[in-house]
Amino acid sequence: MTIVNTEALNALAESPKTAGVPAQLVDEKGAILYKFLYAPEKQAFSKSAKFTEVPVGGTARQPQVYGYTTGTTLRLDNLLLDTFCDGRSGRELIEGLGRLTIPAAETFKPPAIYFVYGTFSYGPAYITDLSWETEAWLNGEPAIGRIGITFIEVPGSPTAATTAGTETPAAGTATPDLTDRQKLEARQQADAWLSANINRLKPDIQQRVRSRSFKFLTSDTGTVQITDNNNQVLGTVGTWDGRQWAPNSELLRS
Repeated sequence: MTIVNTEALNALAESPKTAGVPAQLVDEKGAILYKFLYAPEKQAFSKSAKFTEVPVGGTARQPQVYGYTTGTTLRLDNLLLDTFCDGRSGRELIEGLGRLTIPAAETFKPPAIYFVYGTFSYGPAYITDLSWETEAWLNGEPAIGRIGITFIEVPGSPTAATTAGTETPAAGTATPDLTDRQKLEARQQADAWLSANINRLKPDIQQRVRSRSFKFLTSDTGTVQITDNNNQVLGTVGTWDGRQWAPNSELLRS
C-alpha cells in the first residue's frame, strides 16, 4: 500500500484544475510563434551531468571528475494532428514548426523559443529534431497524423516568456533575497557564461575553468563569484536576479 507523505504534499504550491489551457511556442519577447492544435499528451524531460573517469592504478574505483551539466531536453511525442472532420488542411501546423528550425540570415541560427503551457515555461531552447507522419488526407492535404518534437535548452536570459505577469519593483524597493532554487539557477547561469566565453577569459581563470579547479560563491542577492579551493575569491562572474543574467567583465582579458 502506498502511503502519501502529507507533510511533503502540503508544502507544494496549490494548482487548481483548469480546462482548455493552450500550449504554444513564443519568442524571447513573448510574441506567439506557434499554437498547438491539441495540448501534448505527454512531456518527456531528460538532463545529465557529464563526468570523466581518471584512471588510477591499483584501485577498483576510479575518480570521476565533473565536467558540466547539459541543458534539459524536452521531447513531445504523438502531438495530434486532426483537421479531417473540419475539412481543413493541417499543412500549416507542420510547416509552421519546420520554419522554426531554419536559421535567420542575421544570426545564422534558428530562433530561441519557449514552450509555454499554462503557468509552465521551458526555454530558451532550440528544436533539434522534428518528425511527423500522416495517415489521412483531403485532396492530398494532410488532415490526420502525429508530430514529434525534440527541444534542447540553451543558456540564455529569460525575458517576457518567463516573466509574463510579473511587475518590475518600484524604485527604492529593496531587492528580495533569492531562494535556494534561484541561487542554483545563478550558478548555472555563471557556469554557462564561463563555458561560452572560455577563450576570452584571463589565462589563469581560463585554466581553472578548463580543469574545473574552482568553486562558486553565491550571495543572497544573486552575485556569483568564483574562488579557489581555499575559498579565496578570484573574481565576480555576474549577477542573477531571478529573471535576468548580468555578466561581469572583470574575468575577461583586457
